[in-house]
Amino acid sequence: MPNTSSLDVLHDTFESLIDGPCPYSIDGRTIDGLPDRPVPAGELRDLLPHLDGCVRDEIWWELVRRARTCSEAWTVIAAGLALPGLRTAARVLTQTYRGDREDMDAEVLAGFLTGLATMDPVAPYVCRRLRAEAYNAGRRLRWADDAYAAHHTALPACDQYEQRAEPVTTEVDLLLAQAVRTGRITAIQARLIELVHLQGRSIVTAARMTGIPKGTARESLHRATGNLAGWLTCEDIPA
Repeated sequence: MPNTSSLDVLHDTFESLIDGPCPYSIDGRTIDGLPDRPVPAGELRDLLPHLDGCVRDEIWWELVRRARTCSEAWTVIAAGLALPGLRTAARVLTQTYRGDREDMDAEVLAGFLTGLATMDPVAPYVCRRLRAEAYNAGRRLRWADDAYAAHHTALPACDQYEQRAEPVTTEVDLLLAQAVRTGRITAIQARLIELVHLQGRSIVTAARMTGIPKGTARESLHRATGNLAGWLTCEDIPA
């Protein structure tokens, strides 16, 4: 079964880059504390946890510079080197998140990439600040889900569905509630379906109303629509 998590895909892509015939390298002669030669990214991954903080910062300054000015491969390499911390952040956040692990992984990675593109590249604690950007992005997604749950009442027959405050009166509402109750989609995915497919709102508006980034909303809606369609066409829906 192929990997679907953004962090799993990152791992596979990173491994393919560092195992290639011409591995991407940093010139160790320009950074005190590294071997006096080109240091491949795979070796760099093994060295980083054991280096002095100042050396790590110099390496990350160079990684940020290359991610912004060189090929996209260097963005993958930077994210791949930070992958253990990204997985830890996603795992901690998922423990109290109602949605799919794939959504949390995607948001954590998006936060890291945003930080990589926008943060001050020469301030200290580069990797730590990037991990904080990743964690905070995931936390915002979790907060959005919590906020949605806090402001929506549960259906008497489907107590796991955080529905709108007004009563459910349509078959579509009941169908979405049943899909959430049986774990086919999450409550926030049901809200996205409602906003975009039933109310005709744009994905940008739906993302703003649910408090999640546009890219995450689009991916989550696409996944939810596919899950819901499969449920309707391949299985009997419980009464």
